[in-house]
Amino acid sequence: LLAVPMLLFLAAELQVAVRAAQWLTGFPPSLLLVLLAAALGLTVGLGGMRSMSWSGTAQGIAALLALVVPASLVAVLAGNLPVPQLSHGPTLRAIGRLETILGVPIPILSPLSFDLAGTGLSPILQRFATPFGALGPAAYVLTTFVVLAGIAAAPWLVMRTGTTPSVYESRKSQGWATVMGGLVLLTIAAIAVFLRDYVMDTLVGRSSTGLPEWFRTLAATGHAAVDGFSARLPLSSFSFKRDSALFALPFAAGFPGVSLYLLLVGVIAAAMAGAGAVVVALGTTISEDVVSGPRWDPPSAMTRVWTARLATLAAIGAGAAVTLLVPADPFALFLWSLALIAATAFPVLALSIWWKRLNSAGAAAAMLAGFTITTIAIVTGEVGLHPFKSILAGAVGMPVAIAVALFVSNVFGQPSKAALELVLEMRIPGGETIVDREARLHRLRERASGKT
Repeated sequence: LLAVPMLLFLAAELQVAVRAAQWLTGFPPSLLLVLLAAALGLTVGLGGMRSMSWSGTAQGIAALLALVVPASLVAVLAGNLPVPQLSHGPTLRAIGRLETILGVPIPILSPLSFDLAGTGLSPILQRFATPFGALGPAAYVLTTFVVLAGIAAAPWLVMRTGTTPSVYESRKSQGWATVMGGLVLLTIAAIAVFLRDYVMDTLVGRSSTGLPEWFRTLAATGHAAVDGFSARLPLSSFSFKRDSALFALPFAAGFPGVSLYLLLVGVIAAAMAGAGAVVVALGTTISEDVVSGPRWDPPSAMTRVWTARLATLAAIGAGAAVTLLVPADPFALFLWSLALIAATAFPVLALSIWWKRLNSAGAAAAMLAGFTITTIAIVTGEVGLHPFKSILAGAVGMPVAIAVALFVSNVFGQPSKAALELVLEMRIPGGETIVDREARLHRLRERASGKT
């Protein structure tokens, strides 16, 4: 059940990396996919968790620099302060006042409206900072909750706690990850504000023959377009591709071409870091839970290492195959993956912490119910049978999974005392982990049996 959303997420990461690499090099997508899969196999498949930690850290630093450096330079030009996360406020207020003067309409959406931009050109028809401009009020709340639940239960993020020596270190690691994630989100918001400022300042009110060079460059490559030939073009005449907004800022600011290459390399690095985490999680799940899980006595260390490496390489191949066979919008794949994880894993994860009566039968039934209902909701929503599209399907599957877990657990009775002790021990913020303790006790039993 967890392999399906992991493969969708992996395919989305690979598609993002392929598109950025194609813009950077001009090579065909199939060749770039093979090269990226080979790079994953060399850096992650043969090195495992340690290799993924080192390579992922380097890729994360590269992605962060690629995102922050251009935004900081634009922040200096706009507000004389190289902190875009804090200095884009006055620019945002100026955009709002100018949009009011130009009479840009305020959208009125239904509560469950879900109208995010696709991969094609999208005209600018709404105000920038209007709440619920693309999502209705109820859809916004549900989307936020499902995204948070999907991230909290994502197998490739939960497993990162296994790389730290104690519960305290895990909490500290997750805290720093939250800080860095918040920095990235604030930087992306600042980039959107600065790009909108350049659009309002250099495009709106110009004639079709007097548009600046940066916009003509984007239009020539198919990443932007203008509709109309009037002497004073309105805001609605301009269209941009969703995925080109990040790369349009260096053009609009007049930066040299190396800044675009820096952004493209950063996107590739971020996508490869995410893909590496997913393939390690999927490979570890296959090797430890499927292959070695049914055995009470674990195999030798070398056998486990090679099984994990082969499973990771198989996960890379499966992800590349899904990328070729399912050429969907990578953003849609992200949303489907998070919706499936939120409905499949998060109810069990939350109930296992806060409800002592949850047993294995209830957990298994909840995962199956959440996955099934969410899959049906995604398919039927994409064909237009109901308004719960993409990630909103997770909001349908989560309550069903919780209800199934409560019912089945009450039918089959309380879990064993040993299971409850394990749950309590997980909350101790120090000492050895449960897996390390079980492995140590197993080695002691082997030594004792060998001596006797």
